[in-house]
Order: sequence, then C-alpha cells, then structure tokens
Amino acid sequence: MVQKQDLLKIMLSILMEALEDQGSPTDGVTDQSPLIGPDALTTSLAFVSIIADIEMTLADEGLEVTLVSEEALSRSHSPFRTLDALSDYVLELIQATDSNITEMNSQSSNP
Repeated sequence: MVQKQDLLKIMLSILMEALEDQGSPTDGVTDQSPLIGPDALTTSLAFVSIIADIEMTLADEGLEVTLVSEEALSRSHSPFRTLDALSDYVLELIQATDSNITEMNSQSSNP
C-alpha cells in the first residue's frame, strides 16, 4: 500500500512543476501551502491540471481513484485545501477501494 510520505512527494513534485510552468515562485512551498481559495498557489486552470496529473500518476502506479466527486465537493472541509489534506483523502479513497474489493471477494467465496 502507498505511504503518505511517498504520496506527498509525488504530489509536491506535480505541484512544483505546475508552479514552474506558470512562472510562479516555488520557494517555501510545502504540503501545507493552499491549493484553493484566495491565497492559492496556482490558477484554477493549473489546479485542474494538477488534479488530473495526480490521478494519472496514481493510475500509472495501479491506483485508480477519482479525486473530484460530489462526495469530495460536499465535504465541510475540502480535501483540496492543501497537499496534506489531499493526500489524506487519496489514502481514504484507496482504503475504501481495498475494503470494497475485499468485501466483493469474500461475497464471491460464499455462495
């Protein structure tokens, strides 16, 4: 299973690349830097690209997750606030997917 620190490294790399592409400074960027809101590091278009890049990178690792969903958008605390919050959300999705697979396997074993 993917570890939070590994996930944060991947996400931070994607964020840094997006910031460099838009000509923004990368000094002081951390997993606590805001991704959305008035102090967001990126433009809304870059943010969408970052989310898509994270999904594609995870898919390349065999982890199929959809980050933007009605459930994610309806949370009282957005999982898109920071990379730290987003990594927690991704791990939650992965764990839920693993639990669903385990449950399906046990149901198919018990006719």
